[in-house]
Amino acid sequence: EEAGGEGESFHFVWWKGAEQQAEAQEENKESNKSNNSAPAPKSGEGVDRSRCTYEGCARPNESCRFYVITKDTKAGGRDWSSLLGMVICNSCYARFRDRGRLEP
Repeated sequence: EEAGGEGESFHFVWWKGAEQQAEAQEENKESNKSNNSAPAPKSGEGVDRSRCTYEGCARPNESCRFYVITKDTKAGGRDWSSLLGMVICNSCYARFRDRGRLEP
C-alpha cells in the first residue's frame, strides 16, 4: 500500500476493546454465512510487489520502493487510472507523478 507523499492516502486502524472486537467478529461470521460470493480482490492483489510491471522500466528489480497503483492514487494531480493495479518502482512513479507519462 502507498503511504507518505503528496496526495497519497493513509489507512488507519482503530482497535476496539476485546469485547467489542469479539462481537464484531461474530457479526462478520453471520453476515458471511448469508453472503456466498467471494470477496472482490484488491487492486494489485496476487501481483509481485517487488518488481516494476512497466515493460519499459530500465531496472524493474532495483528500487528503494515499489508502489501498487490503486483508485486512490492521486499524487501530482495526475490521472492514474490507466495504471490501475500496476506495481511500479520509485523511478517510474516519480516520472509519472512529475511528467504524466512513464516513457523517459
